[in-house]
Amino acid sequence: KAGEHYVTSELLFRGYNASIMSVDVGMDIIATKNNKLLSLQVKTSNWHKRTNSYVFDMRTVALERDYAGNVFYVFVMLHTDGTKSALILPTAKIDELMHSNAIKAIQNKERFRVTLKIRKDQIYIGTLDNPIDYFWNNWGCIK
Repeated sequence: KAGEHYVTSELLFRGYNASIMSVDVGMDIIATKNNKLLSLQVKTSNWHKRTNSYVFDMRTVALERDYAGNVFYVFVMLHTDGTKSALILPTAKIDELMHSNAIKAIQNKERFRVTLKIRKDQIYIGTLDNPIDYFWNNWGCIK
């Protein structure tokens, strides 16, 4: 829930009317701005010392549902120094990363794993061959 509150707060500061969903229907936050409806799925991870990365698992069904409005997936990283950052990905980017295998299918394709690595102030998804800096803390890509 902490990640959802963090994302909701960021949206409110940016002029969105945002609310955490009371019942889990797949999306965690619904937001509106300028008559546009947005749906956001939030995943939160602490730093994994063993893998030197942030790891997020998602159910395949969460990616296959047909949601109203523009859909975004927000991966909140809780850093060891107490700060937070987020990778904000639209559905089209998620699809692209799945097809390029930067987001891996696991457990007989019932789940997907997103692995984020931060190295020298750059962020990578999957491997160090996939920089994805544009979407790091870029709340402006939510439109």
